[in-house]
Amino acid sequence: MSNQRILNLSEIKFEQLLSVSYLTNLRELSLRGCSCKVSELDALKELELLDLSGTKVRFLPTLESFSNVRQLLLRDCADLEEMENLKSLTNLAVLDLSGTKIKEFPYDV
Repeated sequence: MSNQRILNLSEIKFEQLLSVSYLTNLRELSLRGCSCKVSELDALKELELLDLSGTKVRFLPTLESFSNVRQLLLRDCADLEEMENLKSLTNLAVLDLSGTKIKEFPYDV
């Protein structure tokens, strides 16, 4: 287990995000502007900020284990069309959906 709290990989161009599941103490993950596929984030249970702004994410990974997330930033995720399973985000304070294709607000937030 790593003690790393912040991981900023913004604007880095790679195809697949390597596993970050060992970063169990991670509080902030920023992939802003990355072209990678996002998966295997379930182990990041302490995450408070998830920034996927400007990525090509089409759907969000399962967020059921992210009860500590306070900021979910999805600005300019032009391929993002829908969101589900946000009920577990009980501490969510900031949700940025500007520049997405989401047509209905996820009222279960």
